Amino acid sequence: RRFSFGPAFWAAPREAWRDLHLERAVLPLLDHAGDVRIRVEAFRCLCTALTGLPTHAQEGCLDERAAQFAYRAALDDRLETWLQCEALTLLSRIAPRSFAEAAAQRLRSPGGGDDLFVRRRAVQLLGDLLAGKEPPEGLLEGVLADPSAHVRQGLARAAAQSSGVAGTRILERLAREDQAREVRGAALVEAIVLVERPDRSGETLDLLERVMGEETDPFVLRVALHAAVQALDLVPRSVP
Repeated sequence: RRFSFGPAFWAAPREAWRDLHLERAVLPLLDHAGDVRIRVEAFRCLCTALTGLPTHAQEGCLDERAAQFAYRAALDDRLETWLQCEALTLLSRIAPRSFAEAAAQRLRSPGGGDDLFVRRRAVQLLGDLLAGKEPPEGLLEGVLADPSAHVRQGLARAAAQSSGVAGTRILERLAREDQAREVRGAALVEAIVLVERPDRSGETLDLLERVMGEETDPFVLRVALHAAVQALDLVPRSVP
């Protein structure tokens, strides 16, 4: 069902949200003891509904029980993989600090099997949360040693989204030092958009130049050349 939000909603979005009484129907399903797909969809339902709220109104919008359910599910690696992923997503919206703690804990203790999908989601959400911000010291650096190339590719995007020295340093290490060529290539692709940012344009072009001078893998070299062409096209638009 789609709701049509009027001026009253945008003036006081949290109060208008409570008037919808959505949580009354969905919260009991977060702890449903039957088919796990019901729990997955319950978390997903709340996440989808929250996207209709202004970003500043999403934090603290839901009942505290929702944050508790999400936090427990995000840390319980015995649960179904996609339930853990959706719990992390909901937690990132309603309780960013608790999410950062949960994500850091999952990334510090990588598991086998499908756990890589949970870690990839955690890194992706951290990137969204840190967009344009300096990441806390050590939060992303530990992911450089993650055993999954899939997760480290996600780290490249998160590093590019963040600001400051830490994000640049991580991206450079991924592009020049990672053992997996697909990760090195992903880091170069993610670096392209940084050329449009005055604070990171010069160092990004320097990174591409260094990689083209050092890299020996044909695939990564092709990616580097592609990235360099794309970056040079963006340079004029990034200059005031």
